[in-house]
Amino acid sequence: MGLKDLFKKKKQSAAIFIDFEHWCYSMSTQFGLKPDIKDFYDTVSDSYDIKRIYFFGDFSESKIKSMIGEIRNITNNIIETQNPSPHIKKDYTDFIMLDYIYQDTYDYPDTDVYVILSGDGHFSSVSTYLKTKRKKKVIIYGVRNATSAQLQKIADECFLLPTDEQEKRKYHTMVIENLDYLSKSSKKKYPTFLGTVDAVSKKNNVPKERITAAIRELIDDGVMSQELVRLDKVRRIKILKTDWQAAREKGLWDQK
Repeated sequence: MGLKDLFKKKKQSAAIFIDFEHWCYSMSTQFGLKPDIKDFYDTVSDSYDIKRIYFFGDFSESKIKSMIGEIRNITNNIIETQNPSPHIKKDYTDFIMLDYIYQDTYDYPDTDVYVILSGDGHFSSVSTYLKTKRKKKVIIYGVRNATSAQLQKIADECFLLPTDEQEKRKYHTMVIENLDYLSKSSKKKYPTFLGTVDAVSKKNNVPKERITAAIRELIDDGVMSQELVRLDKVRRIKILKTDWQAAREKGLWDQK
């Protein structure tokens, strides 16, 4: 062990509780995106020693059920919150999460940090309890435009997802994947600016203005360009061209 390692600051221990329904559905509704589970885990683990992480949700729902495989790459702590009662469904996941959080403080009193990923104001009280009664640091992660202002205010730190960089990168990748698909078609394809906006927006359920902005950014970055091509003696059309090497260097395309 080197001298640097001896003086390296020990990471605080952390427990993470994720309202996966909030994360998944809010990301889809607000941005047309899916949760980036690995990126979230890596980000938190850079700063804290993650001791426990739990994912809560009604995994009978197809949108979040399809992501169970990605969750299992991180943990097997998947808490099914499907309500057996056909009459009372509201806030069921919240109630179960709250019970787990309170119980965790008694089972693991030495935990330094509690990370809660949810936008629901129901978690304001437990956040206050963790800070004032248990003397814990509370970090809130939530989805932009879908997270309680009160919850954000109570937290020691609050991070809203996706970050601007994550959002931009996802849309860039959607565009590049579409053009990659067209380039491999057996029939000659002419990807126009507006045609690409329509196709990518429809496939990914993302507002057209966001895909429009993504294409313009890719053009400004030199990853794409527009070129006028001749269809026949009379007709000409302006199409999108991709610099695949530039796309690869930016991590947007990894095909050989």
